[in-house]
Amino acid sequence: MNAESKDQEFGGDEFAYDKSLSDAMPDDEPVNDLARRLSAAREYQANALNKSDPGEAIFGAVNGGLVAVTFELEDMIGRTLAAGNRTVEDLKRMSHPLDVYLRAIRQIERFRQTELRAAEMQQTKEASMTSMQSFALQGLARGPMRRK
Repeated sequence: MNAESKDQEFGGDEFAYDKSLSDAMPDDEPVNDLARRLSAAREYQANALNKSDPGEAIFGAVNGGLVAVTFELEDMIGRTLAAGNRTVEDLKRMSHPLDVYLRAIRQIERFRQTELRAAEMQQTKEASMTSMQSFALQGLARGPMRRK
């Protein structure tokens, strides 16, 4: 991902991309611990399924499943490369799994951004409702409006 597309994807915050990666795992945990990563993906999926909105629940469950599959694919690619398969032919055979992996990562990020926008819209809606209720209560406290 180049700097320009990072800026577009993360709203101009040049450090948001790096922060999102660093927040994914504490520094003391090994990045290649597949079991822990799969456990986190399943936990994300379970939390999503507990949401009251069926659309959000399905959306989160699908994204959690995609994350788990992507972790498995990443592990497979890593094991293949670690096995020393680095001839031109071997690398050509890896191009398809690498392409699928990169497309999955982009889709996960799109899902996440959509999820964040939906949460932001919900917060705005709730704040608006609170403001409207407060305004209505102020009107009731003043009593009925009288025409002159």
